[in-house]
Amino acid sequence: MLQFTIRACGDWTLEVKNLQPGDRALLQGHSGRFGHFYAKPNRELIMIAGGIGITPMISMLRFMAYRGDPRPVHPDLE
Repeated sequence: MLQFTIRACGDWTLEVKNLQPGDRALLQGHSGRFGHFYAKPNRELIMIAGGIGITPMISMLRFMAYRGDPRPVHPDLE
């Protein structure tokens, strides 16, 4: 089963609640190159996020901690 957590704050997100089981939807992956895997292994990471952008960064930090990634990370806390 596929599940989502969606904050209703725009045209699409306000209407998504009207979807019913069996409705068809197109799902697409991300666009661009965003992630700690794209940085060189010996380079520090600087992470800056606002709003929903914090979600993928928290996921990356948890994964890095789990794997014992030794790279320094400097989060922007503002």
